[in-house]
Amino acid sequence: MWNAECVLIVAHAPVRIADLGGWTDTWFSGSGVVSNVAVSPGVTVTLRPDDEVDGDAIRVCAMDVERVERLHAPETWADPLLASLFADAPGGITASIESGVPPGSGLGTSASLSVAVLAALDSLAGRSIDQLDLAHRAHQRETADGRQSGVQDHGAAACGGVTRWSVEYPKFLPNDRVADDALLDAIDARLIAVYLGAPHASSMLHQMVIAELESRDSDEFLQPLRTAAQAGHQALLSGDFAAYGQALVACHEGQRKLHPELISDLADHVASSVALCGAAGWKVNGAGGSGGSMTVLCGSDPENRARLVETITAISGAEVLDLHVDRLGVRVEVRNR
Repeated sequence: MWNAECVLIVAHAPVRIADLGGWTDTWFSGSGVVSNVAVSPGVTVTLRPDDEVDGDAIRVCAMDVERVERLHAPETWADPLLASLFADAPGGITASIESGVPPGSGLGTSASLSVAVLAALDSLAGRSIDQLDLAHRAHQRETADGRQSGVQDHGAAACGGVTRWSVEYPKFLPNDRVADDALLDAIDARLIAVYLGAPHASSMLHQMVIAELESRDSDEFLQPLRTAAQAGHQALLSGDFAAYGQALVACHEGQRKLHPELISDLADHVASSVALCGAAGWKVNGAGGSGGSMTVLCGSDPENRARLVETITAISGAEVLDLHVDRLGVRVEVRNR
């Protein structure tokens, strides 16, 4: 419940890029290895008391849309995920949701939203924030209604940093986090996030790949992704960006083998363009597919980033996002009078 001195609660969770080994963190993979990079700005959730809604309701403000939702009638909510996340919330509050990246951009925004909402509600209830537990609970809420989702996004949103995740679905643990500040600075300087002009539906892409793998030996296509993730993260730990770039491209092409529609024509156009300008690697983010986003790795030339940004910006439908390595993960600020 609200403390009389509390004005609002603000929770921020990063999103992620460069998810080597993505698709191996799913139920149909069973076990996996993922290396990803948490970046901000991500998703911010703000809770405040609201005298204009009664005790059985919440005002939700998201994406310039405002609705009053009834806690006792989750089936009427416009967004089933929000209904699940706020199921245990007290009424009489306003929840404002903001995203620093385009929704549906393949950066794990739904996982970041889930983590941020649960962190804010934990703070409201006076519970301490356990990042890894929060990540697991967020994944459980997101998949409760049958929605398809891997686990790595929730880990990145909760724990931040540059991390290798060991997955035994649905459990996942962080291993071999990059701890050196100079190396984190170098990673930040060399990664470019590129929005590909349109949202995609990650859960639908999962269904498409699942249907494709039902008639094939799934491990034949998933094991190369696990191997590339392991090699890529080891390369990062040693500062070998050439080998890291090779791992990015290996995962990019590995996703194409999972299903050709996971790599769009625009993603191919960006990849071929940056390759000609000396990029060291590239990979679609998340599930891939039409729209979404990708990560580009700069070459060793200090001026290479500027050339790559100029090249990407000139491509119709491509937009460079201003994202930076997030070293902290989810955090909550309680503002008092």
